[in-house]
Amino acid sequence: MKPLLKKYGHKWLQVIQNVSWAQWNRLGLMGTGGSNQYSIDIEASLLLAAPVMAWDGRLWEGIYSWLERYETIVNGERLANLIRRGDEGTLAPVLGGLIKAGPFKTLTSVLKTCRKLSAKNWGPPVQKPARSKLDDHQNILKNNAGIRYRYLYGTSLRADILYLLSVSHRCKKKRDMDYLTTVRLADVHLGCDRSTVYRLQKDLEEGDILVPQRELKNQYIVTWTVKDDSVFFKQKTPETGLIRWTRMNDLFFDLFQLMEDLKKISDETVAKYRIANFLGEYVADLADHGIQVPKPYSRALGPPLKEDSLKDLAKTTTQALQSFYDLIVKST
Repeated sequence: MKPLLKKYGHKWLQVIQNVSWAQWNRLGLMGTGGSNQYSIDIEASLLLAAPVMAWDGRLWEGIYSWLERYETIVNGERLANLIRRGDEGTLAPVLGGLIKAGPFKTLTSVLKTCRKLSAKNWGPPVQKPARSKLDDHQNILKNNAGIRYRYLYGTSLRADILYLLSVSHRCKKKRDMDYLTTVRLADVHLGCDRSTVYRLQKDLEEGDILVPQRELKNQYIVTWTVKDDSVFFKQKTPETGLIRWTRMNDLFFDLFQLMEDLKKISDETVAKYRIANFLGEYVADLADHGIQVPKPYSRALGPPLKEDSLKDLAKTTTQALQSFYDLIVKST
């Protein structure tokens, strides 16, 4: 599969790199390419940047500069949990090495987590950037209401919930409003216990900020509708909707694994099955973000897979990835 990887593997890595830069351009770096125009997720952005920083020194320098200025608004507990959940040998040594190079005192718990997960000798710190790679602080605040909510409420889930609610309320898209449930906020966006989100949402209900609406067919499905939006910042920010960043990270990390698997596969049918399996795993997530994969791929070898060549499958994967990047930067 080497010829296939040589052509398409490079394109897949390029999209991952572009998405990571789009996240960090929005958060304040001044890199090339577009800027994310959807919701932000600082910890998820750090996770996706880890494998990219392994070969992109500019991104390492930029995030180092960003942490020098904004380490206090990183939710260290959540970042450590995400690293534990997703580490496959890359996250811990790269992010651990980045934090160790600081040192960033408020992220020592994350550094301890990285050390437990990876006994790898990280070696001496990478040379620190000679100058800041950041946009002006006021511009960063202007473009990132999520950062302002953390300055106001601390690096807490309460700040993140209010931010996500504000984006959904302002965009008023049915898809985004449907995410205002305990289950989806906990499982899809925040990666935390549902009970934690439920307690916070009950506080907002008691404070007359939210009102619960139960579906007629299933009273256990509760959507939380904003009742008093005076708690939200009125600033105009770039968000055009919500992105499930933790789930999209799963897709990108599985893409890395797909490329590793294809290096070891010599049989074309097996390779086709492996790519189709990858597409089948994430076809619903891509569709949720408005990206339609041309054919429905399942985990079984069926007629659609027999009809498609290996090149067709690789091309479909490339188009889906590129469509996601185009989506998040479409307004820039």
